[in-house]
Amino acid sequence: MDQRLAHDILRTLGVASCVRKVRIDQVNSPWNERVEIKKKETHLDVKLSIWDHPLCLYGRIYRLLMYVGDVLQPEFQYDPGKVPNNSTEPAIRETYNHLWGIYIDSRVERRGIDNFYDRVLRRNLFIDAQKSLSWQESSRIFQRLWDRQQYTHRQIIDDAYHLNEVLTEGPAEGADAFEVEIGASRLSDSVQTHIDRIASSGLREKAEDFMRFAKDHCQGTLIETSSYGLYFMYDQEIFAEMITTRSDALLISVFDFQLDFQESYRLTEESDPEPVLEKIRDTYNRISSHLRLKSIKNPTPTF
Repeated sequence: MDQRLAHDILRTLGVASCVRKVRIDQVNSPWNERVEIKKKETHLDVKLSIWDHPLCLYGRIYRLLMYVGDVLQPEFQYDPGKVPNNSTEPAIRETYNHLWGIYIDSRVERRGIDNFYDRVLRRNLFIDAQKSLSWQESSRIFQRLWDRQQYTHRQIIDDAYHLNEVLTEGPAEGADAFEVEIGASRLSDSVQTHIDRIASSGLREKAEDFMRFAKDHCQGTLIETSSYGLYFMYDQEIFAEMITTRSDALLISVFDFQLDFQESYRLTEESDPEPVLEKIRDTYNRISSHLRLKSIKNPTPTF
């Protein structure tokens, strides 16, 4: 059934005579669908990986075979030698894949074909992938790309390297948007990386003072990274959190879940950190004492 459908679509696209055979493998998810093209001297061999489900089946096969159509169209100017390398430039390659996918799926929509990768899903995937751009800016770029009637392979590659230039009417906006800060912080996988990203030397020193304080006065505390900063944890219980993404202040929160207690503080370069440090020490002492008493009353059984 899928084989016949694929050949029918190739005839609809006007490229059936250029494809010798189509192989179809089944995959367990629409996210794993893909097309592989092998160019021979006089023809192409095509392999499709297709989710074994009837939902939008025609549209899912149609969109994959449109890649074949693009490769065969002289005006598309496909050049496999120019494709960004996935090993050395993974972020550029991901953007390149998104751009070509948007060009494919926008045309599927204009042809009135039901498509799993519809406009909403394609937009959300694109926005989620652009960590250095605000949601508003990514949405505007997406709409500009979705509305394009013609796109060459060379243009897709150029835009993948210079995506912010798609919006030619003005400079990039939203570079300080919260979602951009979150995206940048999520790339950090170490405590020191978070500290080093703090632009202000004064705030950076304050953050280092908090870490030294925890080491000297809150024994057994584990400092871990979160998506937007650092948290301080004792015996698997978080009692403080420090948000390091702001350029003008450190945001500190102190928790005691036993007492349903939380206080937050905003520290600038000029702020006195001592009251916050004392609150952290008091909270740590209360939590650690409670956990010690709990372990005495309920000792771990031995066998």
